[in-house]
Amino acid sequence: MSIMWNIVIVVCIIAAIQTLGQATLSDEDRSFPLPESIYTTACDSPSLDRDLDGLKDSFENALADAWRPYFIYDQNENDRSSNIKDDSLLSWEPRVIFQVRPIGSWDWPRRIVIKWGFLYRLDGGFRESWICKDWHYGDTQSGSYELTSWDGKNWNLDSLRLWTDVPFTYANDPRIQWTAVRSTYWDEMPARPSPKIHASAGKHHQYMTAESCEGDHDCDDDCDGGAQRLADLTPLGYFTNVGEPDNHPSDESENSPFVTDLGPLGYPGEYVWYSSYKCQCSGAIAGQKDSRDCFTGGLGSNWKASTGVVSSCTIPSPVYSLFSHDPLTLNPDRGCVSCSKGGQVVSRGEEQLDVFWRGRDNHLKHIWYPYNGDWSWEQDLGGDLQSQPVAISWGEGRLDVFWRGSDDHLKHLWYPYNGDWSWEQDLGGDMASDPEVVSWGEGRLDVFWLGKDNHLKHIWYPYNDDWSWEQDLGGDLASYPVAISRGEEQLDVFWRGRDNHLKHIWYPYNDDWSWEQDLGGDLVSMPDAISWGEGRLDVFWRGSDDHLKHLWYPYGEDWSWEQDLGGDLSSSPKVISRGLGRLDVFWRGKDAHIKHLWFPYDEDWSWEQDLGGDLNPGPEEPELFDLRSEPMPISWGGDRLDIFWRGNNSHLKHLWYPYGEDWSWEQDLGGDLSPLH
Repeated sequence: MSIMWNIVIVVCIIAAIQTLGQATLSDEDRSFPLPESIYTTACDSPSLDRDLDGLKDSFENALADAWRPYFIYDQNENDRSSNIKDDSLLSWEPRVIFQVRPIGSWDWPRRIVIKWGFLYRLDGGFRESWICKDWHYGDTQSGSYELTSWDGKNWNLDSLRLWTDVPFTYANDPRIQWTAVRSTYWDEMPARPSPKIHASAGKHHQYMTAESCEGDHDCDDDCDGGAQRLADLTPLGYFTNVGEPDNHPSDESENSPFVTDLGPLGYPGEYVWYSSYKCQCSGAIAGQKDSRDCFTGGLGSNWKASTGVVSSCTIPSPVYSLFSHDPLTLNPDRGCVSCSKGGQVVSRGEEQLDVFWRGRDNHLKHIWYPYNGDWSWEQDLGGDLQSQPVAISWGEGRLDVFWRGSDDHLKHLWYPYNGDWSWEQDLGGDMASDPEVVSWGEGRLDVFWLGKDNHLKHIWYPYNDDWSWEQDLGGDLASYPVAISRGEEQLDVFWRGRDNHLKHIWYPYNDDWSWEQDLGGDLVSMPDAISWGEGRLDVFWRGSDDHLKHLWYPYGEDWSWEQDLGGDLSSSPKVISRGLGRLDVFWRGKDAHIKHLWFPYDEDWSWEQDLGGDLNPGPEEPELFDLRSEPMPISWGGDRLDIFWRGNNSHLKHLWYPYGEDWSWEQDLGGDLSPLH
């Protein structure tokens, strides 16, 4: 089929979209559901948020795509052959670039802004004409949307700034003209309509109606509607998202996943971001464009198109000024435990909790929240457990559970498998401990345990689309191992050595595991560790004086000293993080109550908070290993904390914060939990 026929077909489709528009935006079309929250957490893969604005890049693009603008020009706009690189509709202007970033406070509902840049090679006429006395090279027009959400997943289009005649309007304003719904770049995403922009062929001023557009007579501003096009956000095969200026690929020719160099868009030697966001006036003639300037749109009437010289070095509105480049406040909810570190309690997403335990019949038991707004029934998942289970969620809706079977093999169950739980998978091994599982990214699992030779054992998935062999990492362990991830492809494992010192190995060290690092201390419990951000490590344990001990990295470029945080512990501590720089530590006190310490409180550690409860200590602790009847805390976001434990009636108990502005009452969730070892 010829290029001309392709163009005719596309023009007919565009005309159909224009004709079949809708008068007002319905509530359904004003909302857009993402598959999961747009916000990243500290344990998400860095590849999800390359510009470090706290938003997942692919979802930024999805929201920009949802209501991308629809332009209606005069036929003369199609006659600007000097602006068309080839015969394809994709080459037609405007070239559309955009930025998505969070704005306002981090309280709910939250807001994001989508800022638009519409670029043209010529301003002041559809051709070089005496009619347009102030024509010049380079024209920028702009617009923005604000979106709101109560959960980070479901977003509402709140307001628009697109039109000269109506500078601001809410999305449900009946004056706005909308196209019919049209498909998005992702088949699984819902179709949404686009707002119409009536634009003049000459100055490209943007109007809500054709009548307003015709009323602007600055420079041949006819608006007959003969040229129409939907904003193209992927003319180069990837989205023209400019991202944040400080976090782009170091090689400016590498545009994907963010646009820096505008050369591929048809404006060679011009950039979105360059030299601390300032365009240069360093040409041989004062005011002449530098070869590495930002896109120099809107230079003003003193720009002489015939000579390419301005009378003074003034650039009123280069393209970088269309976008935000002020520092961002980091999302305080970026802390994460469940997605990077396994436990008996995990969260598959905001306001979701799954609790697993070994029942008296040695079966795997499971309850979850919410089920019809409350806790579910107790689900029996079978098995023959010789340890407490450990579960992890590496993505929204995903669950993986591991345990030591009666044959001392590692067992595995996952959800969903064809909409239900999988069969019990035997992964082998000769275990002498509960398993420990960690995930540093979607689909990745690393499982560690103590072998019967007191060595640290390790298997991982995927290895050639299956589980790896059992890797022996050595050591002489006197406790179960604890594993965490500081970021993608990073693993840290800690344990108590036979000399009661804290031991540590990490990956990668020269593309392999490191040596065993002795961090000292006098441990009488297994340690617990957390990472609240990439590169950060905090480790806690019960010392020989029953005080809570703390070590962190980095302190300078090394580990800190051993910090004594007091207390009178009768269990190993458990630590979680609710966000960057935030730590919450829980343990069982000698009075069998839950104790709590948090950081920061006035830039230091808080006092020891007694949360009550009656934590069943069970039988005497074995010689080498802690009894796991300590509290099991988790945070699914924001200031939320949930703690679970086995009560003195062997029931599952639950406490949460905040309830009002304090802790809740003690909730009895039933069950018949086995002794923990």
